[in-house]
Order: sequence, then structure tokens, then C-alpha cells
Amino acid sequence: MRLAVIALVGCLCGPAVARADDALVLPKGRSAVSAENLFYVPTGERFNPHGNPEDIAAGFNDRRLDSSVFPLLQPLDPFVGGRASIGDSHLRFKYEFDILNFGFAYGVTDRLTVGVEIPYYWVHNSVKASVNSDPGSSANVGLRTGPGPGPLCGSGSAVLPLACPNTRRFTTEDVQRILGPGLPGIPGFGFKRIRDFSDDGLGDIQLGAKYQY
Repeated sequence: MRLAVIALVGCLCGPAVARADDALVLPKGRSAVSAENLFYVPTGERFNPHGNPEDIAAGFNDRRLDSSVFPLLQPLDPFVGGRASIGDSHLRFKYEFDILNFGFAYGVTDRLTVGVEIPYYWVHNSVKASVNSDPGSSANVGLRTGPGPGPLCGSGSAVLPLACPNTRRFTTEDVQRILGPGLPGIPGFGFKRIRDFSDDGLGDIQLGAKYQY
């Protein structure tokens, strides 16, 4: 939590929320308490650096999960005529925010009022995550299911080209486990599962002063 000092904060100078152009201040020795609850429409978009709306998960959605993402696939690149890939990611976020602002103001003099605003946040992120490894996707490697013919398919590697008969396509749960604890023969990254997220806590506390002249 960081503390931001802002001059001329109008929202703390009365029992109700005031606007920035409001010249009202409290009489000397008087105080006021306010509370404001802000409900936001759920959103799955944000503005990019060019000012255009885009999916919040744009950087992770419709991505090829190939050897540029998982380096352990790189040894298979020569056998698939390009980058070895387990499929394509599909990821969607939808954020919901609820902010409760507590305010307190005090009249230091008849012309000077000081105050503080303390926001408390509730946030929930609904996550939809899946991996498409079906025919037509970028998937060209899969998990070994047992012994196979030839030097490559019979090599015992945990991941083999889908051209090998002893393979199956990766599932969403397989990728979740790779990101977390791992799969047999495949070390994991140790991350938490990709799933819905909720949290709450204090936001940035603002101190302000307003002088009437």
C-alpha cells in the first residue's frame, strides 16, 4: 500500500461526496464521515498502448504452445518440420470490481479542511482456460502412451511426434499439470493452477487538504 498526497481533494470536504470544483469546507472543529460504494460492470477488455480495446488476456490467448514456450520440446523440432507444438491456448478473463471508499474530513479552520480517503477493494477474475490440440490446431506432438516402433517412436521420450502410433494428444489438464507439478517424465514449472481468482484488501490511501479563499 502506498501513500499518495494530493492537494485539493474535494471528495472529503463534506458529509456527501463533493466534486473537484466544490468550494465548500467544514467549519472549524467540525468533522464529517462519508462512505461510497462503487460497483463496476464486469469487463474482459482493457485499452492497449494505442488506446484501442483488447482482451485482457490478449497476450496469452490463441498462442501456439510450441518449443518457444516450452523449451523441452526443442529436440523434437527437426522431426516435425518446424516448431514442436502441443496445441493452441484459449484464455479469457472477466474482472469484477467492487470498491468501498471510506472518507473522513476535519475543519482545521473555517477556511481549511483536511481529510483522508481509504478505499477497500473486492476483485474477482473469472477465468476460462483450455488447450486445443485437435486436428486443425498447431499440435504436432503428444504424450507417449507406451512402447513404439523404430528409433524415434521407441525412444522412451515422454513426448513424441503425433505421427508415432503410441501417442495421444495433450489435454487441458495435462498442460495444467505441466505448469504445476509436472507429468511423468516431464518436469513442472511449479506454478499454481490457472483458475478463478478472488481477493480483497486496502487500496491506496489518499490524504487531502482544501482551502477556501
